Amino acid sequence: MADLVLLEPGTSVFSGGEVRVAILPVGDVPRHAMDAYMGCINQYRHIPLSSMRAHYRESAPKTPFGNLDWEKGFMHFRFLHLDEARKKSRTCDLHRQRQVVAVLGVVHCPWTPSLHGAHAEFSKMCSLLFPEAPIQRCLLANPTTDHVHQSRESNYESMIVFQPGGGIRHLEHEFSFWLHDLAAQILAELEHCVLSASPLGMPMGPACYADSPEFTCSSPAMEDVARRFTLDEDEAHEKKRWGRLMKTKGDLCLMAGSCQDAFDHYRTCSDLARISTHTINL
Repeated sequence: MADLVLLEPGTSVFSGGEVRVAILPVGDVPRHAMDAYMGCINQYRHIPLSSMRAHYRESAPKTPFGNLDWEKGFMHFRFLHLDEARKKSRTCDLHRQRQVVAVLGVVHCPWTPSLHGAHAEFSKMCSLLFPEAPIQRCLLANPTTDHVHQSRESNYESMIVFQPGGGIRHLEHEFSFWLHDLAAQILAELEHCVLSASPLGMPMGPACYADSPEFTCSSPAMEDVARRFTLDEDEAHEKKRWGRLMKTKGDLCLMAGSCQDAFDHYRTCSDLARISTHTINL
């Protein structure tokens, strides 16, 4: 039997609910320090909604996550090293979970005396590598009092300076607070994305890999047969567009930890897919 080939390395049954966050070392970060920082960050791959509620601010009068379980629910994160995060998935137009939602820079302050230089480097990396990421933050670990003074004078919105202090416990405390705050900001962003999503904004057509014959394994003959058993072409195209919108909203709800809301959108997507014979959503 041939080996099962996945669309993307590392894909599992849990991947659908993960939020992708790119972790970027900014400036000179020694290997042992970056390993320590990643160790702190990876402790928060699964964050209970209850522990981040104090950080959360609703972005709209009515949330699209009406079934969000604040007591027992979780948000799940996949923290990606730079090399892994730069590998763009060709199916991100179809699966929103495969897009980088947030970029988190890490500055090792003992080796980075100037915040201005760190801010410029972080901004450049974000604009060049992850222009689609709506959330961009840079954490300055192990700062001195001089770094704190620089941050107050410069007032860079995307840069967060940890409180000066020593020891791994202090570092873990700082990462815990700001990663919970980041999770709450991501939840608000997902809420905004669901509310602002529209059928006209759905990527479709030849430029979209999910519609290419390579992905759908279709042929002109198969498409001709499908057209004989479906609605007229314009109506089928419209149903397909709305189905993709429901799929996108379902993905966003799943990433937010609202499984019931995701299921409702996926069910509508599946119904539309049957009508329009858009089989990749079945």
